[in-house]
Amino acid sequence: MHTTSSRAISLGLQKRTYQRLSSYSDEDVFLYLADSVYVERMRFEKGQAKDASLQYKDLLQSASRAQKQGRDSMLATIMNLVDSYAREIHTHFSNRTYTIAEKLLPGALTRLLTASQPAQLFGADFDPSSRIQLQGDIDTIKELAKNHTLVFTPTHLSNLDSPLIGYGLSSVGLPPLLYGAGLNLFSNPLMAFFMSRLGAYTVDRRKKNQLYKDVLKDYSAETLSKGYHSLFYPGGTRS
Repeated sequence: MHTTSSRAISLGLQKRTYQRLSSYSDEDVFLYLADSVYVERMRFEKGQAKDASLQYKDLLQSASRAQKQGRDSMLATIMNLVDSYAREIHTHFSNRTYTIAEKLLPGALTRLLTASQPAQLFGADFDPSSRIQLQGDIDTIKELAKNHTLVFTPTHLSNLDSPLIGYGLSSVGLPPLLYGAGLNLFSNPLMAFFMSRLGAYTVDRRKKNQLYKDVLKDYSAETLSKGYHSLFYPGGTRS
């Protein structure tokens, strides 16, 4: 899998945003931008956006000014926000990193699955596949993956779900997937590096404004339209 550059994704998201806003009246565009400004300003005031970049803060200030300058100025500011969100959300998938992870994951899972058990119970040659059952019409899914875009929607019960699902899909020869992960999981630089290069894109649940939500949905639609297989947890979080 070779993901599109963040710039190409941003242009695709801007196109989708333009199409959505083309039917909006000037007042609707004003309210759409005003929602982003107000909701994000409240987040800043509550101390929930301490990590926001100065560039992002400048964008919000520009949005406030644009509301007084007419439709074209508001649309330009919205597109700047879309570009900022797109760069934040976008994954940086790497085939090389994914290949390395495929080799390391069985050993990592062994450590995780035996961490609370006596070493002699499993032995040094413990194999994760001895505890993981893969069932269903796998051959049909592998054939579909060659010419179709697949969407996986598993339940989400544990923090182990993503590595276990990744291991399961890889072990039967299915291709890598894109998937959303909470921004809080990217706080560790090392973990962020690997997650982004293994197909994760960021989801900031603290951002409640409609524009961010629309960009996030457009991102999923854009990557699916380009043929990238994806995984979504329907519950949104562990349940």
